[in-house]
Amino acid sequence: MLQKYVVTKTQYAAPAPVSLELSEAAVLPIGVLTAWQGLFDHGNLPQGGRVLIAGAAGGVGSYAVQFAKQHGAYVIGTSSAASMPVLQELGIDEMIDYTKESVTDKMKDKVDLILNLSPESTEVLNTWLPLLKEGGALISAVNPADEALAAQLGVKAHRLFAREDRTLLTRVAELVDAGKLKLWITGRLPLTELATAHAMSEAGKIRGKVLITI
Repeated sequence: MLQKYVVTKTQYAAPAPVSLELSEAAVLPIGVLTAWQGLFDHGNLPQGGRVLIAGAAGGVGSYAVQFAKQHGAYVIGTSSAASMPVLQELGIDEMIDYTKESVTDKMKDKVDLILNLSPESTEVLNTWLPLLKEGGALISAVNPADEALAAQLGVKAHRLFAREDRTLLTRVAELVDAGKLKLWITGRLPLTELATAHAMSEAGKIRGKVLITI
Protein backbone atom coordinates (compact mmCIF):
# COMPACT_ATOMS: atom_id res chain seq x y z
CA MET A 1 0.00 0.00 0.00
CA LEU A 2 1.28 3.46 -0.88
CA GLN A 3 2.05 5.47 2.24
CA LYS A 4 0.96 9.11 2.37
CA TYR A 5 3.16 10.30 5.21
CA VAL A 6 6.80 11.25 5.67
CA VAL A 7 8.92 12.12 8.70
CA THR A 8 10.74 15.45 8.60
CA LYS A 9 12.03 18.20 10.88
CA THR A 10 9.87 21.16 11.82
CA GLN A 11 12.26 23.69 10.28
CA TYR A 12 11.64 22.10 6.88
CA ALA A 13 7.83 22.30 6.99
CA ALA A 14 5.35 25.15 6.69
CA PRO A 15 1.55 25.40 6.39
CA ALA A 16 0.36 24.97 2.82
CA PRO A 17 -1.85 27.62 1.20
CA VAL A 18 -5.46 26.90 2.08
CA SER A 19 -6.60 28.04 -1.35
CA LEU A 20 -4.79 25.18 -3.12
CA GLU A 21 -5.16 21.46 -3.27
CA LEU A 22 -2.32 19.98 -1.26
CA SER A 23 -0.93 18.27 -4.36
CA GLU A 24 -0.75 21.62 -6.16
CA ALA A 25 1.13 23.20 -3.26
CA ALA A 26 3.94 20.75 -4.01
CA VAL A 27 5.06 22.95 -6.92
CA LEU A 28 5.93 25.81 -4.57
CA PRO A 29 8.86 25.04 -2.20
CA ILE A 30 11.99 24.57 -4.30
CA GLY A 31 10.83 27.08 -6.92
CA VAL A 32 10.02 29.93 -4.56
CA LEU A 33 13.06 29.32 -2.36
CA THR A 34 15.42 29.38 -5.33
CA ALA A 35 13.77 32.46 -6.84
CA TRP A 36 13.69 34.48 -3.62
CA GLN A 37 17.17 33.56 -2.41
CA GLY A 38 18.66 34.18 -5.85
CA LEU A 39 17.10 37.63 -6.12
CA PHE A 40 17.51 38.91 -2.60
CA ASP A 41 19.67 36.77 -0.29
CA HIS A 42 22.47 36.37 -2.85
CA GLY A 43 21.64 38.88 -5.57
CA ASN A 44 20.80 41.83 -3.30
CA LEU A 45 18.42 43.22 -5.92
CA PRO A 46 17.87 46.87 -4.99
CA GLN A 47 14.42 48.35 -4.73
CA GLY A 48 13.49 49.55 -8.19
CA GLY A 49 16.60 47.96 -9.72
CA ARG A 50 17.06 46.25 -13.07
CA VAL A 51 17.25 42.47 -13.34
CA LEU A 52 17.72 40.00 -16.18
CA ILE A 53 16.12 36.62 -15.50
CA ALA A 54 17.37 33.94 -17.90
CA GLY A 55 14.78 31.19 -18.07
CA ALA A 56 11.96 33.47 -16.94
CA ALA A 57 9.23 31.04 -18.03
CA GLY A 58 10.48 28.08 -16.02
CA GLY A 59 9.32 26.69 -12.70
CA VAL A 60 11.64 29.06 -10.83
CA GLY A 61 11.65 31.95 -13.27
CA SER A 62 7.89 32.52 -13.17
CA TYR A 63 8.16 33.08 -9.40
CA ALA A 64 11.28 35.23 -9.79
CA VAL A 65 9.46 37.53 -12.21
CA GLN A 66 6.64 38.04 -9.74
CA PHE A 67 8.93 38.60 -6.72
CA ALA A 68 11.06 41.09 -8.66
CA LYS A 69 8.02 43.04 -9.87
CA GLN A 70 6.63 43.18 -6.33
CA HIS A 71 10.01 44.67 -5.37
CA GLY A 72 9.52 47.43 -7.91
CA ALA A 73 12.18 46.14 -10.29
CA TYR A 74 12.40 46.52 -14.04
CA VAL A 75 12.38 42.90 -15.21
CA ILE A 76 13.90 41.58 -18.43
CA GLY A 77 13.47 37.88 -19.15
CA THR A 78 14.58 35.32 -21.69
CA SER A 79 12.02 32.84 -22.98
CA SER A 80 10.64 31.35 -26.16
CA ALA A 81 7.84 33.12 -28.00
CA ALA A 82 5.30 30.55 -26.74
CA SER A 83 5.83 31.66 -23.13
CA MET A 84 5.69 35.39 -23.70
CA PRO A 85 1.92 35.86 -23.24
CA VAL A 86 2.06 34.33 -19.75
CA LEU A 87 5.10 36.40 -18.80
CA GLN A 88 3.25 39.51 -19.89
CA GLU A 89 0.40 38.54 -17.56
CA LEU A 90 2.96 38.24 -14.75
CA GLY A 91 4.04 41.82 -15.42
CA ILE A 92 7.42 41.37 -17.11
CA ASP A 93 8.74 44.58 -18.70
CA GLU A 94 10.93 43.31 -21.52
CA MET A 95 11.50 39.92 -23.15
CA ILE A 96 14.24 38.36 -25.22
CA ASP A 97 13.41 35.39 -27.44
CA TYR A 98 16.44 33.20 -26.82
CA THR A 99 15.64 31.10 -29.90
CA LYS A 100 16.20 34.10 -32.19
CA GLU A 101 18.02 36.79 -30.24
CA SER A 102 21.34 37.08 -28.43
CA VAL A 103 21.25 38.42 -24.88
CA THR A 104 24.45 40.40 -25.38
CA ASP A 105 23.15 41.95 -28.61
CA LYS A 106 19.69 42.70 -27.28
CA MET A 107 20.62 44.31 -23.95
CA LYS A 108 20.88 48.09 -24.23
CA ASP A 109 21.33 49.13 -20.60
CA LYS A 110 23.25 47.43 -17.81
CA VAL A 111 21.47 45.64 -14.98
CA ASP A 112 22.01 45.29 -11.24
CA LEU A 113 21.48 41.54 -11.28
CA ILE A 114 21.43 38.59 -13.64
CA LEU A 115 19.62 35.55 -12.29
CA ASN A 116 20.41 32.58 -14.51
CA LEU A 117 17.96 29.68 -14.37
CA SER A 118 18.78 28.26 -17.80
CA PRO A 119 21.37 25.63 -18.82
CA GLU A 120 23.77 28.17 -20.31
CA SER A 121 27.45 27.21 -20.30
CA THR A 122 30.05 28.98 -18.19
CA GLU A 123 31.51 30.41 -21.40
CA VAL A 124 28.18 32.04 -22.30
CA LEU A 125 27.65 33.34 -18.78
CA ASN A 126 31.08 34.94 -18.85
CA THR A 127 29.98 37.00 -21.87
CA TRP A 128 27.08 38.30 -19.78
CA LEU A 129 29.26 39.65 -16.97
CA PRO A 130 29.94 42.97 -18.76
CA LEU A 131 26.17 43.54 -18.83
CA LEU A 132 26.25 44.15 -15.09
CA LYS A 133 26.59 47.51 -13.40
CA GLU A 134 29.63 47.92 -11.19
CA GLY A 135 29.02 45.97 -7.99
CA GLY A 136 26.30 43.89 -9.63
CA ALA A 137 26.03 40.12 -9.49
CA LEU A 138 25.39 37.12 -11.72
CA ILE A 139 23.69 34.42 -9.66
CA SER A 140 23.34 31.07 -11.41
CA ALA A 141 21.27 28.11 -10.31
CA VAL A 142 22.84 25.94 -13.02
CA ASN A 143 26.39 26.40 -14.33
CA PRO A 144 28.59 29.02 -12.62
CA ALA A 145 30.23 32.04 -14.20
CA ASP A 146 33.96 32.61 -13.68
CA GLU A 147 34.39 34.27 -10.28
CA ALA A 148 37.91 35.53 -11.05
CA LEU A 149 36.76 37.18 -14.28
CA ALA A 150 33.80 38.70 -12.46
CA ALA A 151 36.13 40.20 -9.85
CA GLN A 152 38.28 41.74 -12.59
CA LEU A 153 35.17 43.42 -13.99
CA GLY A 154 34.11 44.73 -10.58
CA VAL A 155 31.10 42.42 -10.27
CA LYS A 156 30.28 39.17 -8.51
CA ALA A 157 29.50 35.64 -9.69
CA HIS A 158 27.89 33.07 -7.43
CA ARG A 159 26.52 29.55 -7.80
CA LEU A 160 23.13 29.25 -6.09
CA PHE A 161 22.00 26.33 -3.99
CA ALA A 162 18.59 26.84 -2.36
CA ARG A 163 18.28 26.18 1.36
CA GLU A 164 15.26 25.43 3.50
CA ASP A 165 13.44 28.42 4.99
CA ARG A 166 10.22 27.77 6.90
CA THR A 167 9.57 31.49 7.47
CA LEU A 168 9.75 32.25 3.76
CA LEU A 169 7.49 29.32 2.85
CA THR A 170 4.92 30.56 5.37
CA ARG A 171 5.06 34.03 3.83
CA VAL A 172 4.69 32.58 0.32
CA ALA A 173 1.59 30.64 1.38
CA GLU A 174 0.08 33.91 2.57
CA LEU A 175 0.87 35.56 -0.77
CA VAL A 176 -0.81 32.71 -2.65
CA ASP A 177 -3.92 32.85 -0.48
CA ALA A 178 -4.06 36.64 -0.96
CA GLY A 179 -3.93 36.18 -4.73
CA LYS A 180 -0.56 37.93 -4.96
CA LEU A 181 1.46 34.98 -6.28
CA LYS A 182 0.36 32.91 -9.26
CA LEU A 183 1.21 29.27 -9.91
CA TRP A 184 1.84 28.17 -13.47
CA ILE A 185 1.17 24.43 -13.70
CA THR A 186 1.58 23.47 -17.34
CA GLY A 187 1.21 19.72 -17.09
CA ARG A 188 0.58 16.69 -14.92
CA LEU A 189 2.47 13.42 -15.31
CA PRO A 190 2.09 10.15 -13.41
CA LEU A 191 4.98 8.98 -11.25
CA THR A 192 5.76 6.29 -13.83
CA GLU A 193 6.80 9.07 -16.22
CA LEU A 194 9.19 10.78 -13.79
CA ALA A 195 12.17 10.00 -16.03
CA THR A 196 10.39 11.72 -18.91
CA ALA A 197 9.87 14.82 -16.79
CA HIS A 198 13.56 14.89 -15.85
CA ALA A 199 14.59 14.56 -19.49
CA MET A 200 12.27 17.42 -20.47
CA SER A 201 13.69 19.58 -17.69
CA GLU A 202 17.30 18.89 -18.65
CA ALA A 203 16.49 19.75 -22.25
CA GLY A 204 14.89 23.03 -21.19
CA LYS A 205 11.51 22.02 -22.60
CA ILE A 206 9.38 22.59 -19.49
CA ARG A 207 7.47 25.85 -19.06
CA GLY A 208 6.15 26.66 -15.62
CA LYS A 209 5.79 23.61 -13.39
CA VAL A 210 4.91 20.02 -14.23
CA LEU A 211 3.12 18.26 -11.39
CA ILE A 212 3.98 14.62 -10.74
CA THR A 213 0.85 12.78 -9.62
CA ILE A 214 0.77 9.64 -7.48
